[in-house]
Amino acid sequence: MDYNQAAATLNGITERYRKIPTPKYRHANFEALQSDFHQLQDLKVVLKDDDLYRKMISSIGFVLAKMTPPESKWNNISERSVNKIIRPCSKHHIQENEIFNWKTKHGNQEAILPQRKWTSKHYMVLDIVAYLHLLQRGNGNLPKTDAPLFNNAWEIELQDETAEITLTDAIFRKFSNLKKIPSKNIYRLLQEVESSQFKLNFPIRLPFHRNGKKAEDNFSMPGFDSFFSIASVRGDHHRTYEIRFNTLLGQLFIHNLQMGNCDFINAGIYQLPDASQILYRRFLLNNNLSTIPINVETIKQALGYTYTNHSDLIKTIKINAIDPLVRCNLIASYQFTDGLIDKKFILTKSLSGG
Repeated sequence: MDYNQAAATLNGITERYRKIPTPKYRHANFEALQSDFHQLQDLKVVLKDDDLYRKMISSIGFVLAKMTPPESKWNNISERSVNKIIRPCSKHHIQENEIFNWKTKHGNQEAILPQRKWTSKHYMVLDIVAYLHLLQRGNGNLPKTDAPLFNNAWEIELQDETAEITLTDAIFRKFSNLKKIPSKNIYRLLQEVESSQFKLNFPIRLPFHRNGKKAEDNFSMPGFDSFFSIASVRGDHHRTYEIRFNTLLGQLFIHNLQMGNCDFINAGIYQLPDASQILYRRFLLNNNLSTIPINVETIKQALGYTYTNHSDLIKTIKINAIDPLVRCNLIASYQFTDGLIDKKFILTKSLSGG
């Protein structure tokens, strides 16, 4: 797309936005506004220095953060270790060809991200392929029995047998609840996950780890790996993708899924701001406690924030991460208080949503 085409698209979005009555977060159509926001994101390369562009993407992003997305009746499966250890990354975190490093309680983690980002949409892709794998393995139903690829830690190595799934654009739209996402955007997301390489200390659930019982162990990957490869793509505007889990990381991922190391996640979560989605995955999705205290510094690290101003950090966490979860009834309420070492948020889960 050239500058004139991008500018025309921007003007159309601006005109539609200006026609929304105030307060806009009460009157806007969520899906239509989100579609315009995604279009703006696609224009970034061409219009990143345009003042109107910067104003519109900021304004629409702020309104979306204040809105409650429509509820979804669809649930996916989310693998727990991915949510525990993989940290989001944006382009200001790393330079081109630079290794992204971070630490978790499970150890040092590394990633090579050719697109220089890992966002909520990439987690979503893993949810979708996870659920599709289990459904295809169970002939349309979730399997009722465990099927480990590895029985003990010392058995972990790349297997000859490779799990495969067939994904279509229609399935992706249904599972993601993003009914209008273009085929080219689906393909790009799959390519971005395929090209992302990780070297992780990966928590793996083993059937005979301790005293012959199930337990979690950390597996230190010997090198960088992706989660899957795209074996083939058929079609142009209605694509079908053959996806293979033919890497060691992919098989660790599949193993955990087949050991039940996963949680249901409602597709409505994908409509929330990135920070809300990641906070929910990291601290709420697999937490049975009704009240969850979290230090501000812990949230900062989990969300990949780099704020040095503490007041700005706390304000951003409230607006972008916590408030949308309250509006969606995933959090009933929250408090902000002093902790022993750091200030902390105390999140109270909703009985129906958390």
